[in-house]
Amino acid sequence: MNISVSTYFDHLSIPNLSSDKKSEIVRQQVLKDFKDVFHQIGDEEKEIFENITLLPDKIPSHSLLEDEKEIQSIIRHTVSICNNALPRITDLHVIVTPTFYSGYIQEMDGVMGFAPRLGSVIFIAINTSLPDWRHALQSTVAHEYHHTVIHENQDWDTFQDILVYEGLAEHFRNEVIGGAPSKWTVLNKTEREKLIQCWHYFENRLEKSAFEENSGYYEYFIGEDNNVPYQLGYSLGYIIVDDFLRESGHNIIAATHTDPYIIIDWWNTYKNS
Repeated sequence: MNISVSTYFDHLSIPNLSSDKKSEIVRQQVLKDFKDVFHQIGDEEKEIFENITLLPDKIPSHSLLEDEKEIQSIIRHTVSICNNALPRITDLHVIVTPTFYSGYIQEMDGVMGFAPRLGSVIFIAINTSLPDWRHALQSTVAHEYHHTVIHENQDWDTFQDILVYEGLAEHFRNEVIGGAPSKWTVLNKTEREKLIQCWHYFENRLEKSAFEENSGYYEYFIGEDNNVPYQLGYSLGYIIVDDFLRESGHNIIAATHTDPYIIIDWWNTYKNS
């Protein structure tokens, strides 16, 4: 497997540009370089890309340009570790853009990522003004790398797919990177029990597509409904896979190649035992 890492920071040194212009420069350059990718990804995935490349009028004094080589090195090293543990088939492209998207900067320690269902690309949006950005970058790359392996080999459409694959990706991250776990996976007994009680939001949706209009994905998986814990789907997915790995005898690699239906069916029995 070959890896390419493309960073888009050059425009940050251009003075007197509006935030809209800065964002547009990034987007147009990525679109030019990866035209074939954008022809193959969905509208929702394009919208995510646009959201995470929102830039402010004033870039913080700590410039991403100073960290560009280190960012590329961390990504290449992390992908190498991941590929040794769980090999990919095809080449991988990592596209790195700046971000100052206020919705997630603090929560994600300055790094966001997503892997389109295309399977050959990881988008990383980064802000190195936060102190823990290096570990966040490693963690995000490992998590998204696992998604690309799934995308290469299996479908990813239903709620049961997403619950299992998000849980697997975070456990894979734990195994290959270690360090501080993601915030949504740190649960005490009371929090865990509260989340399991929310299973009813998913049990009648398991085989339904999460990507259809009005599917409930944002309300229940992300937790945008006021009655639902934030990041509910991510936390429940982590719990499901955690129980499965601990009690079934599967390791993370074997579980990655297990049908999500089997894992969900096992957990439905286990949680009631």
